[in-house]
Formats: sequence, C-alpha cells, structure tokens
Amino acid sequence: MDQAPWQTVPVERVLAALVRLHATDPDGLRAALAPVMQRAGDRLGVSWWVSDAHREAGALFTAGLNQAAGLPYVLAEATKVLRGAPADVRVGNPYAKLHGVLMLRFAEVVVRLRTEPVPALVATPTRVNGLIDPGALVERLARAEREDWRPWQRDLRQALYRLPADVDADALRQARTLRSEAGLALVEWLESSGTGRPLVDVVRVHRQRAERGRYLDWLPESRFFAAAQPDPSALDPYRLTELTPPTVVDADLGSHSWAAVWPSVLPSQREIVAGYLLPVIAAATDLSGGRGDARLLPLPAELSGPAGSATVTAIAYGLAATQPDERIAALDALLAVGGLPGFPGAALGTQLARLTATKLIVLGRVVTQLEEAARIAPGMTWQVVAGALAGLLPAEHAARVPGPATTPASSAPASSSLASSPSASASPTSSRSASSRSASASPAQAGGAPAAKGRPVHATPRGLPDLLTVASTAAAASGLRGEVPGLADLAARSGSTRLVVEARRLHKTLAT
Repeated sequence: MDQAPWQTVPVERVLAALVRLHATDPDGLRAALAPVMQRAGDRLGVSWWVSDAHREAGALFTAGLNQAAGLPYVLAEATKVLRGAPADVRVGNPYAKLHGVLMLRFAEVVVRLRTEPVPALVATPTRVNGLIDPGALVERLARAEREDWRPWQRDLRQALYRLPADVDADALRQARTLRSEAGLALVEWLESSGTGRPLVDVVRVHRQRAERGRYLDWLPESRFFAAAQPDPSALDPYRLTELTPPTVVDADLGSHSWAAVWPSVLPSQREIVAGYLLPVIAAATDLSGGRGDARLLPLPAELSGPAGSATVTAIAYGLAATQPDERIAALDALLAVGGLPGFPGAALGTQLARLTATKLIVLGRVVTQLEEAARIAPGMTWQVVAGALAGLLPAEHAARVPGPATTPASSAPASSSLASSPSASASPTSSRSASSRSASASPAQAGGAPAAKGRPVHATPRGLPDLLTVASTAAAASGLRGEVPGLADLAARSGSTRLVVEARRLHKTLAT
C-alpha cells in the first residue's frame, strides 16, 4: 500500500466517513474498522524506507484510523504537529508546504476526535479536483449554526483554500446570512477573492560545486524551480502562494507518494500547484532510479486558474521524462491545458528549446509526444513547435557563420537565475510577462557557451529534423502560418541532409 500514490478521493472519503460515523455510530465503526486495521499493520505508509515526510503523514493517517477502531495509537505526534502550525506546513522543504497542510489535517482528526468530536467535516471536496462549491460550504456552515457546533479550525481553513477563485454574487449573498465565527470567516474570504492572483515565474538553479568527500554527480547540473510572490491583497494564512527557490540543487526534492493529494489542497491555483510539483516532475527527467513522477501532470491540468510559466515548464520536463508512461501522462496534460483560452503554447516551445540547448532534456523523447499531439490538436501543436524552433534554429544558423575567436564561457556559479539571460528575470513576475519575455530570447542566450573560431561550435540536437517534420504536419493540418526565425537560412543551405530537407519542406509549407 505504501508503494502506490495516495489519491484525493479515497483519502477524503475515509476522513469524512471516519468523523461522521465516530459521531453517529462509534460502536459500528469500531467493529468494522478494527479487523481491517489489524490486517493492515504498518502498510499505510510507515515503512522504514520511505521519506520522513511520507512516513509521518502515513503515521498520522493510521493513528486516526486506529483511534476510531479502538486500537492503540500515538497521540503525541499529532499534538506536536497541530501545536506547531503554521510553521509545520514547511516540513523542512519549501516545495512541500502542501504536504504540511495535509499533515495538519490528519493531526487535527487524531486530536479532535478525542477532545472535540463534530458531526461532519466541512472541507470535503465536492469535485474530484479538490474544489468545493461555495453554496455547499454555506450549507455546511449553516448546518453547524443550526445544530450549535463549531467546525474545526484547520478543517475550516482547508475548506476556504478549496473555494474557487471567482465566486458569483449569489453565493456571497447566501454567505452573508451566516452569523457564526466560521460564517464570518467565509464572508471575509469571499470578499477578498481568497488567495487572489500571485505572481509566478521560473528560475534556473545550478548544482552545488563538488566538495571533498561528497559525490554530487548524480544530481542534474541545473534545474528550473518556480518562484512566487503572494497577492498582497489576498488572504493566505499558510502563505501557500509564496515560493522561494533553493540557492543550489543540492538535494533530491523528487518522488513523494502523497504528492498526488497535494493539488486538492489548493485547487484554484494551477500555477502554484504546478510550482510545488515541478521538482517531483523534473526528477522524472533529470534523475535516474525513478525518483520523480511525471504521472502527476494531469492533476494540475484539472485545476482552475491560469496556465503560465510553471505549468509549461512542468509539461516540458514531463514530455522528456525517462519512462514512456510518464511521457504519455505529460501528453495528456498538454492536450488538456492546451485547449484552455490563452494557453501559452509559444512559451512552452521556448522552454523546450531552452531545456534542450542547456542539455537538461532529450529532444527526441519530446518529439514522439508532439507527433501524437499534432494529430489530435494541430493548431496548439503548431504554436508549441514554432516556439521551440524559434529558439533552436538561430543556433543552427550561427553555427555555420564564422565569428571572432572567443574563449568558452567559464562554468556557471552554483546559483543563478534566468536573469542571467535576456529571456527572464530572477525576481518572480506574472506568468503572462514571463511568457512574453521568454519568447524573445534564444536558449543559446540562456546558458550556451560561445565557441572559438575554426573549431566545432555546435552539435545539432538529436530529434531536430523530426521536430521540423512535426511542424510541417501541424502547419498543414491547422492552416496556421507564421515566420520562424532561422528557418529561411537553414532551408537555403546547400546539401541534402535530413535537417536541411525538412527545413525546406517546412519553409515551402509556410509559403503556401
């Protein structure tokens, strides 16, 4: 059981049933649950080999079940987690704050079932992606007022985080009829638009320099992380919309069996959730041994909110994942998000080019998925491949143009950001502005080293001819056209290499 990723729907159903039956039929709950928990033993995520955060969450979840089953359980850890909030939402890793909220939720169940039982939870989602219908939450709080009980503090806070960003006037009018403390908190949240619209960008962080006695070659040379600043006018008591990248890539922030539940903590913030999952998804591409998991990508695709730099970077990594099933999951996410109004397809292409040029992904793996995307959604695929080619083809042309002798750039420092290139800024900016900046810069500017005159200066990325083929297919099927920087120069080359042939084919397609 601890080897499979946990899922939102079963976890929330178990919690809701646990609290409800503990209040209405505790003897029946105990009789039904005790045999199950005795058979399960430690198989609910508390084995020795899993991560500490995973083990602690599994232990808290198990403690709640054991308590309801009348079996021995540990109360001290749950009390410690609950009293340590909100600091415990950090759980030692800035990209696991959503996991910290889950731990608070489990800890509250363990402690409050014993000291302050209630008839029901109020944060149980009404949609599979974790969202709660505002009208349903109003009704739950109205029930609590009628029956004179108070929702648990952490449960109520989670319910507020699960509300949609845009709420209609009728829901607000209904909420204003409530008179309890929980009802007033709901009104305040709705009037301030909840967590608002934080500013999100991605930055490139380099691996820590090797130290004596410390082997670091298993880590990627660099990795992109999300950076986010909260909306100053919003409510965010856990500061979930604040993300600060690490200074170096010096630890594996990869696989986590509870990560599939994280999106349900903040379902109205697609970009923020994508930022939290980005290290896990990137590890499926730039680390060996199955440490990451790009199969998570369809989850943020199902959320609400804009798709920007964090989302497209996560998809870019996923399309190049080591395992085929993970690349298929990334394709599913691309097709889902790519149909949204204003999807930044060109920005995804730009990020694919940047990752390819800096040798952080293998382009050939990406092309296989884009071939399928071109058959299903040629218009969206054209935007993506055109953005990628705009970043890759100018480097092909520059490789054939003699230039002044230069010395290759020195190794990058341990910590840097996209501000080192004209394509992006180190400080978080809006996804919209990040995309527009990225579209104007080539990946060679984002990390490629200049080469000396008279020596080999460039290696054509494997898969680039196939990418040109996909572009021709997508352009012909969609009827879309546009100028691709560097294409005319490449098509005008002499010779009959496949790269040149495919460039001529695309150039001819765009001219018709």
